[in-house]
Amino acid sequence: MDRVVTVLGARAWHALPEASHGRARRAARRAVAYSLAADVASTGGPTGARSDCWVLTVHALELLTVAAHFDAVTDRTRELLGSAPEGRLLAAWQMVNDGLAVVATTRHEWVGADPATVAAAGWVLVDRMSRLLIAAALIAQARSTVLPVPTVELLVNAARRYAWNHVRGPAPEAATANHVHRSADLVRAFATRGILP
Repeated sequence: MDRVVTVLGARAWHALPEASHGRARRAARRAVAYSLAADVASTGGPTGARSDCWVLTVHALELLTVAAHFDAVTDRTRELLGSAPEGRLLAAWQMVNDGLAVVATTRHEWVGADPATVAAAGWVLVDRMSRLLIAAALIAQARSTVLPVPTVELLVNAARRYAWNHVRGPAPEAATANHVHRSADLVRAFATRGILP
């Protein structure tokens, strides 16, 4: 079931005209390419799929650490999301809306950071940003007034499942010097008897 929802999300994203993404076009294209490659790799895709993910992460991260690109992606997500809908689609909308708020809490860690410094955790940001875009595209598609009601209901279900699977969770934090230091402290504490239970 989850694979079907992932494919529906990819279809919803690709159904949008690329020009409609405006300022977000380059960063969104790179981030979504990462997610699609990660989905292929998770299904046991071609041998090189996993290494493709790392290359795509670097390409997307180069842009997402620039304020204009980071903000363009979040603005495009909000644009696709639109105002709060009624009915069952509201749950998906709320998860994406909350996901945007969560990403905003760590914006300062990513924007302006040296991509080489934040690269270790960069895939987390790239994945979250792309999943927000794809979920918002599914929500926009589910709002369609030209599709038959049964099709719209299927899209509502897909949007809810996609958002549940991919956009909830803690903020994507960068691997800054503070995070590296905290990780080292944990390792030292773990290795020293009597500090941790």
